Amino acid sequence: MVTIGTTEIFATSFVVALRLRPIYGDSDDPLDITRVVQLVDPIDGGARAITEAIRDELIALEHAARHFN
Repeated sequence: MVTIGTTEIFATSFVVALRLRPIYGDSDDPLDITRVVQLVDPIDGGARAITEAIRDELIALEHAARHFN
Protein backbone atom coordinates (compact mmCIF):
# COMPACT_ATOMS: atom_id res chain seq x y z
CA MET A 1 0.00 0.00 0.00
CA VAL A 2 1.27 3.50 -0.82
CA THR A 3 0.48 6.72 1.04
CA ILE A 4 1.79 10.09 -0.12
CA GLY A 5 1.19 13.60 1.12
CA THR A 6 2.61 17.09 1.27
CA THR A 7 4.09 17.82 4.68
CA GLU A 8 5.56 21.31 4.24
CA ILE A 9 5.10 24.14 1.76
CA PHE A 10 7.76 26.82 1.18
CA ALA A 11 8.04 29.81 -1.17
CA THR A 12 9.63 27.83 -4.03
CA SER A 13 9.30 24.18 -2.96
CA PHE A 14 7.28 21.66 -0.99
CA VAL A 15 8.08 18.46 0.87
CA VAL A 16 6.39 15.19 -0.07
CA ALA A 17 6.32 12.22 2.30
CA LEU A 18 5.86 8.73 0.88
CA ARG A 19 5.13 5.60 2.90
CA LEU A 20 5.23 2.13 1.34
CA ARG A 21 3.60 -0.59 3.41
CA PRO A 22 4.17 -4.22 2.46
CA ILE A 23 1.04 -6.23 1.71
CA TYR A 24 2.73 -9.62 1.44
CA GLY A 25 5.84 -11.12 2.95
CA ASP A 26 7.34 -11.64 6.36
CA SER A 27 7.96 -7.99 7.29
CA ASP A 28 5.39 -5.41 8.36
CA ASP A 29 7.93 -2.58 8.49
CA PRO A 30 6.99 0.39 6.27
CA LEU A 31 9.48 2.31 4.15
CA ASP A 32 9.31 6.08 4.72
CA ILE A 33 10.78 8.53 2.20
CA THR A 34 10.68 12.33 2.05
CA ARG A 35 11.68 14.45 -0.91
CA VAL A 36 11.73 18.16 -1.70
CA VAL A 37 9.92 19.09 -4.91
CA GLN A 38 10.78 22.33 -6.68
CA LEU A 39 8.99 23.70 -9.73
CA VAL A 40 11.46 24.83 -12.39
CA ASP A 41 10.88 27.38 -15.13
CA PRO A 42 11.54 25.57 -18.45
CA ILE A 43 12.92 28.72 -20.08
CA ASP A 44 15.52 29.97 -17.61
CA GLY A 45 15.82 26.98 -15.25
CA GLY A 46 15.05 29.12 -12.21
CA ALA A 47 12.80 28.08 -9.35
CA ARG A 48 9.15 29.03 -9.71
CA ALA A 49 7.13 30.33 -6.78
CA ILE A 50 4.55 28.10 -5.13
CA THR A 51 1.45 30.19 -5.75
CA GLU A 52 -1.61 30.34 -3.53
CA ALA A 53 -3.48 28.24 -6.13
CA ILE A 54 -0.82 25.49 -5.96
CA ARG A 55 -0.75 25.64 -2.15
CA ASP A 56 -4.55 25.44 -1.98
CA GLU A 57 -4.60 22.44 -4.33
CA LEU A 58 -1.96 20.60 -2.28
CA ILE A 59 -4.00 21.21 0.87
CA ALA A 60 -7.22 20.09 -0.85
CA LEU A 61 -5.55 16.87 -2.03
CA GLU A 62 -4.30 16.20 1.50
CA HIS A 63 -7.77 16.67 2.95
CA ALA A 64 -9.40 14.49 0.27
CA ALA A 65 -6.87 11.70 0.90
CA ARG A 66 -8.30 11.20 4.39
CA HIS A 67 -11.34 9.62 2.77
CA PHE A 68 -9.27 7.02 0.91
CA ASN A 69 -6.80 5.79 3.56
